[in-house]
Amino acid sequence: MGVSQFKMNKIIYFLLLIITHSLYAQNLRISYNYKFVQDSLDINTISNELVLLDITENGSIFYSRPQYLNDSMAFYTNKTNTIQSKIDFSVKKDLSYTTYVNSQIGNINYTFQEKDDLKWKISSEKKQILGYNAQKATLKFGGRNWIAWFSNDLPIQDGPYIFHGLPGLILSIEDEKKYHLFNVIGLEKREVPFEIEKLSKKIISKKEFNKQWHIYKIDPNATLRALSSSTNTKFSIEWNGEKLNQNEIYKREEERAKKEILYKNNFLDLNLYK
Repeated sequence: MGVSQFKMNKIIYFLLLIITHSLYAQNLRISYNYKFVQDSLDINTISNELVLLDITENGSIFYSRPQYLNDSMAFYTNKTNTIQSKIDFSVKKDLSYTTYVNSQIGNINYTFQEKDDLKWKISSEKKQILGYNAQKATLKFGGRNWIAWFSNDLPIQDGPYIFHGLPGLILSIEDEKKYHLFNVIGLEKREVPFEIEKLSKKIISKKEFNKQWHIYKIDPNATLRALSSSTNTKFSIEWNGEKLNQNEIYKREEERAKKEILYKNNFLDLNLYK
């Protein structure tokens, strides 16, 4: 293939991306049920959460519905809701599918660019999902083997979490051990797309994210302690009628965090937390 032909193919590919979003996907919301095992040592610890993928003219946003409800409540009433989300990540993709993942370590939000190539293998196996014709594809990502079902009936090259790049919308995807499963449950047009408020303005590398995770595992209060020290801030809180000083707050938070680290260990992307 000549250089000019290669450039022409890239231009055609980019135009197809724009046309796909313009014709089929402006402000389309896809709802998935996300079923996952939190603790790999106890496969009976199954959780479910409704997650949403908003396709817009600028790309897509993936997030949990409880996060959406909390942020909506804060925006319209200036109050924080108490709905608890079981997941702590969200994802933004632009029209060229440059992908940014926002995830929490403790109470700190970090954003990194997902640069791993998604090398799909498309199978001839087919079935129907919600009345759509779906085709099977497989992928190795994040230390797991994934099985996806996508539909050419919906020519949107996107899916839940970071997954994208198939010739149609991903309707279902699970890892082969069935620890993580996304199943589509509905599609609807939306007038106004949701915007994630928690994306960090500073983009770090996945290597830096992993470094921060290991710091947190050793000392869950390291970031908070450094912030307090740099600003020379002292604080206390009253909890159930009991006044806790700064050191007592640190101790309780460390106990809570280390207990959580022990059982929340079955991460979707295992390589991110090695």
